[in-house]
Amino acid sequence: MSRWSRPLTPHRSLCRLPCRHAAVTDATRRNSRRPRVRPRPRRERSAALNCYDCQTHDQPTTAVATCSACGAGICHDHARAVPHTLHRLTGMGVATKPRTARRLLCGTCAAAETSA
Repeated sequence: MSRWSRPLTPHRSLCRLPCRHAAVTDATRRNSRRPRVRPRPRRERSAALNCYDCQTHDQPTTAVATCSACGAGICHDHARAVPHTLHRLTGMGVATKPRTARRLLCGTCAAAETSA
């Protein structure tokens, strides 16, 4: 039997020349598994976000929210809840939603928005 008349394996059908590569079987797939990778150690959580206004007065207090205008951390004492009217794009008719949403601001941003 000549080397060109042999039945072609999946690998040989691609290269068309006799080669030394063995056909991949289920046994070789099982033996060539990747080694297990150890899971990464968990990092410790970083410190909690502190209230910016309390931090300026050297009283570290954990923040419960962030200001929607400037992004500073605010505690329960410094948070200002301001109603926010929601708008939607429509052709004719009412363009505002009937209920208002809550918007949390720090004291500085709340005073700046209400000033004339």
